[in-house]
Amino acid sequence: WEVLSPGDAVAFSPRLSPGGGELAYLGSSAGFETHVGPLEIKVLDLGATQTGAGPRVVVPARLSEPPAPDPKAPGGFAFPGFWWPGSLPAKCWSPDGSTLYFTSHWGSRPSAMAVDVRTGALVRADPAGLSVLEGGSGAGGALSGDAAVTVLGALDAGNSPRGDGSAAVLVAWSTPTDPGGVAVATLRPNGGGENESGGAFFPAPRLGPMAISSAPLGPASFQEAGAGQGAS
Repeated sequence: WEVLSPGDAVAFSPRLSPGGGELAYLGSSAGFETHVGPLEIKVLDLGATQTGAGPRVVVPARLSEPPAPDPKAPGGFAFPGFWWPGSLPAKCWSPDGSTLYFTSHWGSRPSAMAVDVRTGALVRADPAGLSVLEGGSGAGGALSGDAAVTVLGALDAGNSPRGDGSAAVLVAWSTPTDPGGVAVATLRPNGGGENESGGAFFPAPRLGPMAISSAPLGPASFQEAGAGQGAS
């Protein structure tokens, strides 16, 4: 066997590209003393390991310094670097192996993001630029700008919401006042010369005037709000 990341104190969440020639993973050369810390998203060309070529950083770790101001970005600041206390999605690669999809905190909430593994160009799924389809009719409004959006995994090119074979990704969303749902969206770091995102967000089933109690209420754990004591 061969150690593929000898320069990393921490390395995990390996994900092979569709063609099997590259390996994406989360790593840190410095390491950290707690159970979680700043990590980089790295890509290793498996065919170049015999020449001594190491992995390249495609998304830097979050730094302790404040990010640069950006009035158009979440929280008014530019992307602060990767921070997510979890793993890369099992299907984080686009079908053509050009893009990685991932979730990272940006501002105060999770954001669904994509990076071009060749250029390092980044794009974020802007909730305010995506629409919610109500009842499958196509009617509905824009998703709230304070929505949390997380990547579930890349889809086959045939499932693109554009119908043109472009890459698509499955994401989940929620807001402080809405349980949310799932979505199929496009995230193209170099789309048309500009960072581009779009797609249709579908709401989760509504509970209506229901409340779920954490108390041991037996079969009647689901109660109409206000209809019984103990519902919370």
